[in-house]
Amino acid sequence: IQVELALVGKQRHLRERIEEELLRMAQEMLTNSLRHGKARWVRVVLQFEGGQVRLSVEDDGLGFDPAAKVAGYGMRSIRETLKQLRGHLEIDSSLGLGSRITITLPIRRWRP
Repeated sequence: IQVELALVGKQRHLRERIEEELLRMAQEMLTNSLRHGKARWVRVVLQFEGGQVRLSVEDDGLGFDPAAKVAGYGMRSIRETLKQLRGHLEIDSSLGLGSRITITLPIRRWRP
């Protein structure tokens, strides 16, 4: 599988919980791209912009219907976590055309 990683914007330190949750959500989305989507390439972008951080995972996999009821635990867990963190989830996917899932979280400046 081909993987592209990109960091956009001025990197900032995040609260430990935000870092951990972003890592877990990225792992889940990558697992879904490989296991369910059968993707051949995946692009992961971490973007810092203003008072938010955005994680986007895009693939060329099988895609899915975002309106269909999600049976797996992973996406439900992501949605629940985003509610707690006041985040936002965008899903852009179509059968046969791959997927792009974007998570946006508000961040506060972290001071050591």
